[in-house]
Order: sequence, then structure tokens, then C-alpha cells
Amino acid sequence: MIKFLKTKLGISLSAVVLVVLVISLFYIFKSPAPLVTITARKGDIAENISVTGSVTSAENVDLAFQRSGQVAWVTVEAGARVRAGQVLMSLNIAELNGQRQLQRARVNEAQARLDQLVAGASVEDIKLAETAVTNAKQSVIDKLQDGYTKAEDAIHNKADQFFFNPRSINPQLKLFPVVEGNTEYYLQSTRLQFGSAVFPAWQKWLGEVNLTGDFSVYLNTETSYLNQVKLFLDTLGALVNNANTYYLQDYLITVEMPSTLKIDIATARANVNTALSNLVAVQGSLKTAQDQLALKQAPPTSESRAIYQAQLDQAKANLAVIEAQIAQNVIVSPVAGVITAVNFKRGETATVGAAAVAVFNDARFEIDTNIPETDIGKVGVGDLVDITIDAFAGEEFTGKVARTDPGKQIVDGVVNYKVVIIFDKLDPRFKDGLTANLEIQVAQKSGVVILPQVAILENDEGTFVKKISGDKTTQEPVTVGMRAKNGDVEVISGVVEGEVVENIGIKK
Repeated sequence: MIKFLKTKLGISLSAVVLVVLVISLFYIFKSPAPLVTITARKGDIAENISVTGSVTSAENVDLAFQRSGQVAWVTVEAGARVRAGQVLMSLNIAELNGQRQLQRARVNEAQARLDQLVAGASVEDIKLAETAVTNAKQSVIDKLQDGYTKAEDAIHNKADQFFFNPRSINPQLKLFPVVEGNTEYYLQSTRLQFGSAVFPAWQKWLGEVNLTGDFSVYLNTETSYLNQVKLFLDTLGALVNNANTYYLQDYLITVEMPSTLKIDIATARANVNTALSNLVAVQGSLKTAQDQLALKQAPPTSESRAIYQAQLDQAKANLAVIEAQIAQNVIVSPVAGVITAVNFKRGETATVGAAAVAVFNDARFEIDTNIPETDIGKVGVGDLVDITIDAFAGEEFTGKVARTDPGKQIVDGVVNYKVVIIFDKLDPRFKDGLTANLEIQVAQKSGVVILPQVAILENDEGTFVKKISGDKTTQEPVTVGMRAKNGDVEVISGVVEGEVVENIGIKK
């Protein structure tokens, strides 16, 4: 065997076995790849449309309203020089301006509510809530004392009229005919207990009640005392209501029972029932005050923050809608230049698409490009554009959308619309026909939840992220919105700021 291993074949086989062994050990003891995580953040995001175009000589820019209406005012006339961003003509937007002011106020209100939630209750608010709890506790104590007073009056001033020697060790019923059996024994023995044990213990207990005690115990104890009195009065009242006579003295003389006595026992029963109802009411008030204090002392939950954030986002979205409507009623010069035509006067009706103002672009060159019909609805006059030109590699230029032509063009069998881009700054090297690469910023949002594309899994079942909480990783559905050219993706729902997700790194 040793001789064989020394041969060329033996050496080769030994080398192969060694390599296989090393590779096997590598995979056996290889550490798992570390988990890469990403934290959802809030920020700004812009959606771009990427197209190519051609640099051409500048020409007049015809500007039109995107809505029909009566012209409210005109600020320029033919021959006037204007600056970029200057308002040239407007339809009546008084109502829209009012709506904008109202919606701005709602945005500020929603922002203030969110800020207050995040900051938590103020010291003053917490003190007010603590005072409310103290007042509610004092109300409970007052009703405890009131319940004792009503019970004592019901027994001593109302029920005792139906007993001989009610406060002695041998109280006897006055009712005629004589009540026999367990009922008589219950009423007489209970009246004795009231005088000798129940009311003295009740009064002593009330003297120990204070604001720092257990109010649940207080309420239960008082309810127990009142229920003893209630049962006694209900039993006595049932007998009184069925009796027409009672003994006047020592079982020797019977007289007709005055109606006032029946009224007295009915009043006593009503007063005790009221005392029990009062306890229920003050117990509810105390719980409400305690819940409000706990709510103010507790930090905001993620759910409540999400609700307030959604309300703010909704208010901002409503404001954006109104701003867009106003923009459709106002013509703003996209460029610096000279007015060559003003086609409507104040009071006249302007129609959609009809040239209202013409501006000669001071720039000598612009860019013509075609936008597919699937994207043209996103493009608006004034949209910012990042520009690179093949002839000037590594250099970047900026511009904005000057106009979109309403007429369609068929390019490679697809419906397109011509869009004209103007440069923010001229360069003497520009020439007619140069190829330009355009990134048109068609939308932007601020303060939205953002994740990179590598954190989002998209497949036939939907769009998901893998949330990480402690040692757990769960796949959760999300709704996404805008996508930026740098790979950022807006997350509309499913993830909130600060949540941690896995870097999936793929898009299936």
C-alpha cells in the first residue's frame, strides 16, 4: 500500500481525496451569511420618466388653459418682457383660493395633532387629569356618606315607626294582625343588628375612608351595607302595604294605619335605591377620569401615530388636489422671454387647449421628445428635467417642460405625444440635432415612508417585505407607490417609519 501511494497514480489520488476533504470541511463549517437589514425611513421621493429627445432651435411657446372659464385678469400685453414663473393670465379662482386656505388650515391642524400626540400630554394637561381623578374620588366619598345618611334616616325615622322599642335589645313589630314565623323573626332580629352592630361599624368604617384608599373596596363595602338596608325595607314595605291596622301600644289597642306611614316607608325605600344608583354613577365617573389620566400619561402607540399620520397625509393630498385645480386655471410663463400674442381679454371665455398667450423663448435651443400615451398624463408644464447630452459626456444640464402638444403621433406603432423641454441655462456648444437623455420629474412627495427596491419582494402573489421583530421574521404585504430612479420606493401601507425589514436583494 505504501509503495502504491508513492507512485504517480497514488499521489494523484491522494491529492484529489485531500481537495475533496478540504472543500467538504469548508461547507460543513461555513458560517451562514449575515442577515442584512434595512430600516424604513421618512423622506422625499420623486418619480421620473426617462426618455430621449433631440435638441432643436427655439420657437414661440403657446400657452393654454387646462380648463374652460371666464378670464378674471390679464397681466401682460404683446411686446412685454416676462420672467420665468411670472403669472400671465388667470381664470376666476376666488372659490378655489378659499378652498385652498381652508385646506391649508386643515393640514396645519392635522400636523399639530400629530405633533401633540408625539410630544405627549403637557404637564398642565396631566395635572388637570389628576385633579379630575381627585374630584371624582371625593364625589365617591360624598356619596358614601350620603348613602349612610339615607340609610340611617330610612331606619330611624321611617321604619322605626312600625316597632315597639326599636332601639332596644328587644324591638317588636306593631303590625296587626301579628306577623308570625320567619318574617317576624327576620325583621326584629335585623332591626336589633342594625342598632347594635351594622350602623356602628358602618359609621366607624366611613371615618377611615380617604382619598388614598382602595375605591373598589369602598364601593363594594357601601353597596353591601345598603343592600342589607334595602332587603329589610323591602320586606317591611311588603307587609305594610298589605296591612290596614297596627297596634298603638303594647298590643292592647289597634287603630287604622295612617296613609302617611305607608308613604314614609315608600320614601325610605326610594331613598335607599337612589343611594345605590348614585354609587353606580360615581363609580363610572371615577373610572372615566382614571382612564383619561392613564391615556394622557401613556406614550403614543404605533397604531395611534399611524392614524394621525394618515389624517395628515389625507389633508395634504386634498390640498394638492386644490393646488392642481388652481394651476389649471392660471397660465404661468415657463421661460423668460417676450410676449408675442395675448389672445383673450378680461371677461372673455377661454376654452381648453386654445392658445391664450404666446411667449418667444429667449433660449436659442430647446428639446423635442415624444412621451407614450401611458405616461403623458403624468407630465405637466413646469415639470423639472435632468438632461445629459451624448456629445458632452459626464456633464449634466437642467430644464423644465415648456408645453405638451395635444395632437398624437404614431411612433413604432405606439401613440405618443410631443413634449417640448427648455434649458434653464444656455451653453454656446449646443447644436441643432444633438441627442439628449431626459429624466422628467413628474411627481414628488415629502415625508413619505421609503424603502429601497432591494427590500421589496414582488411576485405573482403580490408585493411583500420581510419584517424583523426581535428574533422573528415575517413576510408582510405592502402597498407601494412612487419609484425613484435611485431605487427608492414609496411605501403607502404595510410598513411605518422605524420598522426593520430584510434586504431581500431580488425582484422576481
